[in-house]
Formats: sequence, C-alpha cells, structure tokens
Amino acid sequence: MNDQEIIDGLKIDDQEVIKDLYFKHRDYSIRFMNDIDRDEESNRGLYNDVVLLFIENVSRNKFFLNEASIQTYLNSILKRWVWKRVRDKKKADDNIEALKSMQEDFDDSEKQQDEIKSRQLTILRKELELLRMEEKKRKDTGKQITECYKMLQLFHLKKKKLSEIASMMSYTNADNAKNQISRCRAKLRKRVLESMKRK
Repeated sequence: MNDQEIIDGLKIDDQEVIKDLYFKHRDYSIRFMNDIDRDEESNRGLYNDVVLLFIENVSRNKFFLNEASIQTYLNSILKRWVWKRVRDKKKADDNIEALKSMQEDFDDSEKQQDEIKSRQLTILRKELELLRMEEKKRKDTGKQITECYKMLQLFHLKKKKLSEIASMMSYTNADNAKNQISRCRAKLRKRVLESMKRK
C-alpha cells in the first residue's frame, strides 16, 4: 500500500489502513528515534502518539503528500519530540545535580558553622573567665570597675530580671542596667573576636 492509498483510507477511517500505516512505519521510526536517544519503551509510546497525531492531521486536511512522504513527515515530528524529551531529561538531571551540590554545600556549611560555634564557645568561656579574673584583680587593688562578669552572669546564666540586676548592682533603674549589660556584651564580643583572629 503506497502513501496515497494510506491517505485515502485514513480519510474514510478504514481500520485496515490504520493498521497497515502503524506497522509499515513502526520499526524504522523506532530505530530512527533510538539513534537519537536509546529509550525504546519511551520511543514506542512516542511513536503511538505521533501516529495518532498524523491520522488526526490527515482527517483535518493538514497533511499533503506533495510536501513530504509519510515517513519523512513522521520523522520530522518524532525528531522534534525526542529532542525535546532529551532536553527535558537533561534539565531534570541538571536540576538533581544542582540540588545534590546545594545539599553538599549546605552540609559543608552546616558542619563549618558547627565548628565555628564550638570554637566561639570555647573562646567565649576562656574570655569570660579572663574577664572575671581581671576584674577581681582590679577590685582587689581598690580600683573602681564595672563588674561586667557579674552582670553578664546575672543576666544570662541566672536569668535575673533587669529590675533585680539594677537593685543588686546599685543602678538607679532597669534601663540603666540594660544599657550597661549591652556595653558589657559588646566588650566581651570584641574580646572574643580579637581572640579568634589571633588563632
């Protein structure tokens, strides 16, 4: 059965012609697709879709033999659709790789952050103890000092309210105690950062 006979049969919905069309072009079309992307199962499904589209186009007078043979027409659609699938698959693979890479970066970053936090905590403890010793030494020599260690201990470790700290440390009100705690925290933070730079 030649191309024109197939076209004529499709226009009257001849089932034998449809069957002949399907089997006549199937093997070549699948080999053609396999040369682009060897995914035989997907290619068989794609071939079925393209044959249905072709039959629909013939019934709507959207296919003319003088423009291309049936096989050439099928090839042009199959090629376009297979390449689209390949691009979509590559894009999906690239997205998966990107996500994996981002996850690895995140894991590395999280690990680094844990190491930094652990190091900061060690230095913070050391600097806090040095601050306590320095303040005690200065106080023992009779010098007037701001007791940052005691204030930070009351606020952060003993969870005292600002009003309680103000009373215990002889500040006129809670706001003054709050401001002094902020200055003490800034002082300690500066010491920690300088210590980290020296490491």
